[in-house]
Amino acid sequence: MFARGHDVGGYFYRLSDTYEGAPAEHVEDLVLPPGISDVWFRGRASRDREDRQGLSSVWLARFQAGVGWHRYVVSMEEQQLPSPSRGIADDSAPEGWRQPKGRSDTSAGN
Repeated sequence: MFARGHDVGGYFYRLSDTYEGAPAEHVEDLVLPPGISDVWFRGRASRDREDRQGLSSVWLARFQAGVGWHRYVVSMEEQQLPSPSRGIADDSAPEGWRQPKGRSDTSAGN
């Protein structure tokens, strides 16, 4: 789950980490509907300020039925990410820098 606007995104940020000095959000276990075992909440994200095409990190919170809450920090190199859709945003990466994902390839590992 993610917030549609920055004004309400602060709540999800606090689920995954402290944010702007505010304490972490402590939430009791959730009751999930039948058939849903996990809910992921996207928290804040950061980029290397010096190298905009370098390392990015995303904070995540996960609630897993029967187990409870977990918090993660996922870090990845910008080059590993797919290019954004041209209709949404311009890609600031140099031409040919990213490898396109072969979406028609159904082999394992893709």
